[in-house]
Amino acid sequence: MANKKSTNTKSAKKPSTQGKSAKAQQPEEKRDSLWIISIAIFALSLLFFFIAVMPGEGVWKFLHNTYLGLFGWVASVIFPILTLVYSFLFTINKRKKGAVFDAVLILLLILFASGFIHIVRSSTDEKFIDAIVNAFKEAPSTVNGGFFGGIVGWLLLTFGKAPAIVVSLILIITVILLLFKMTVNQFFKTTAKPVKKAVEKANRDIEERRERKRMQNIDIPLDDDPFKEPDSKAKHKKKKAETKAVADENSGEALPDAYKQMLEKTKQKQEGEKEEEAKKLEAIISKPQKEEKKKEEVKKEETKLPDFKVTDEEMNSAVEDYKRPPISILKPAKSNSSRNSQGELISKAELLIETLASFGVEAEIINISQGPTVTRYELKPAPGVRINKITNLADDIALNLAATHVRIEAPIPGKSAVGIEIPNTTKSGVSMRELIETSEFENQKSLLTAGLGKDISGNNIYCDISKMPHLLIAGTTGSGKSVCMNSIIVSILYKA
Repeated sequence: MANKKSTNTKSAKKPSTQGKSAKAQQPEEKRDSLWIISIAIFALSLLFFFIAVMPGEGVWKFLHNTYLGLFGWVASVIFPILTLVYSFLFTINKRKKGAVFDAVLILLLILFASGFIHIVRSSTDEKFIDAIVNAFKEAPSTVNGGFFGGIVGWLLLTFGKAPAIVVSLILIITVILLLFKMTVNQFFKTTAKPVKKAVEKANRDIEERRERKRMQNIDIPLDDDPFKEPDSKAKHKKKKAETKAVADENSGEALPDAYKQMLEKTKQKQEGEKEEEAKKLEAIISKPQKEEKKKEEVKKEETKLPDFKVTDEEMNSAVEDYKRPPISILKPAKSNSSRNSQGELISKAELLIETLASFGVEAEIINISQGPTVTRYELKPAPGVRINKITNLADDIALNLAATHVRIEAPIPGKSAVGIEIPNTTKSGVSMRELIETSEFENQKSLLTAGLGKDISGNNIYCDISKMPHLLIAGTTGSGKSVCMNSIIVSILYKA
């Protein structure tokens, strides 16, 4: 009895070892079958892809037309691409479970994509048979949803075109989420990246075009009413008051006789010209119907000039007798106490760097140039910082620095730096005397040297009129055209 039991126990142990070996062989067989399936899917996806894109001849052409007729152009190309991706996923053992479910999702995605294309390309008036037949026939030559897309699209079009588009898009997005095991948040993040890049590129292009326009534009301050022409009487009164004020200020100083005579002659000449202009205007306004005759009379009056002769001796003597007006008749330059102090400039520079840093822009100030009305801070951006990132912050910089406006010159011509021009809290004027009463003006060789003002750095600006073949002084009302002309005339009087 004991021998029988021992034999039974031995025979019972043998099947257990065979079961273990069978279980060990099962994963290997599954791997082999999975590998074969992935290769087959890979080969079929390549075959369907080339059938879709290559018309071919004979049987190949028949397969091409049939395949496109069933699924349409877009779905016929999407299908092999998706199957290619999944063949790789099967190979690296990432999709062992749920392979059938994934295959169903791929087919549903193809159907819904084909239906969406059919909805967009078709109308709601077609009958069911006509819709699917036309979709099958026209698929090889046109972009549509094919036979299956026609079925899905026609069913959705029963709700109307707009609802059909919305429903088809919802179905496509749902299938994509299930197919790639994505959450809604992951889907929107993935789709938002290319959209964000496209928007950023478009914004960069727009900002670059704006920068080019800014470099070409000239900032000219506008008055409340730039189109209002100044009154001639008001001009005359203003000039008269200015002349009187200058005379009162310098009453304690003795003016040269020649200069007094020159002022009297200029005054008489201006009054005579004013009377003649008034007479001409009255004649034109009173009888506007006789414009041609008036023009002829004006021409005749202009041609009537007094007879006089000037000899060379008189001209030479006049030139020799000319004496430059004394500097004392010009107003002395005011002190620069109105300009920003050095401490204020440094505090504004630090605040500017902090403002840029708060927006993620790293830069360092390499120079500060203080002019009469504007101070320019020259910045050197850190490597990798785009210029348009600084120019976009013009309004924010003005807000943080409590400035009326900020002008950004990017880059400064001739320098590898960006200029940020901020108006001074108190503006200081430039007097004519401080331009003329300098060794720089005296050392100018040309007799037609004119002092124009000061640049952004506070340096005096002079020009040689003899080197200018043409001179154009333009600007809006109140921008300083008359002041510029007066500066040129006064400079010539003190230089010639």
